[in-house]
Parts: sequence; structure tokens; C-alpha cells
Amino acid sequence: MSNFVLKGYTRRIARSVVDAMVPRWPEFEVDMTDDVLAQVEDTIRGYPPGIRLGVLVMLYGVEFGGPITMSGLKPFTWLTPEEAEARLAKVADHKIPQVRMMPMLLKLMVGFAAYSRPDVEE
Repeated sequence: MSNFVLKGYTRRIARSVVDAMVPRWPEFEVDMTDDVLAQVEDTIRGYPPGIRLGVLVMLYGVEFGGPITMSGLKPFTWLTPEEAEARLAKVADHKIPQVRMMPMLLKLMVGFAAYSRPDVEE
């Protein structure tokens, strides 16, 4: 197992992405962003170096992908929750398949981490 850690600006991006993707519904108001981020980081740690690099590229693609999706110049970490959700939707609907894959793969990691929590299963 590697000693991979998200740190600095990369961690800030990852936290913003997890916060935008973590499941929410009215009767469940637990803030699980930090716990899910820690579990996602553990998952990434188990991947081979090439895949870890790909995840980092995806994070930075989401962060600075506003011009690609015509959704503004602001970095993802500066967006409001509504703007972040709209940006992710635009990335998911992009005409280039590799760009469309970025939020899907990140959402898979966040979803597995979030829904594996016992308090979410209840």
C-alpha cells in the first residue's frame, strides 16, 4: 500500500468535489463530507500510480474546466453549491467522452464511500 495523501490545493479541490457529490436528502442532515473524503482518499491510495495520476488530472479538470464547458472562468472551489452542481452537470453532458467520464468516475468513488456508511444505510 502506498503513502499517497491528498494535500494542499489538491485536497481543497477534492473536498469541494466530494461536498458537491455527496448524497443529500431532507430527512438526513448529517455532514459526512470529511468522512467520505477520507474514505475516497483511502480508495485512491489502493490504486496503481497511473490511476492515481488520472484521478488527480480529473480533479484539476473539474477545478479548471469552466472554459471547456462554457460555464465560466471561476475555479470549481470558488463556486456556490448550486453553481458547482450546474458545472458538474455541464461536464457530464460534454460532447467529448473523456470529459464526460470525469464526474462519472469521481461520483462512483464518492457514492461507494458515502453509501457504505452505516448511518446512510438506515
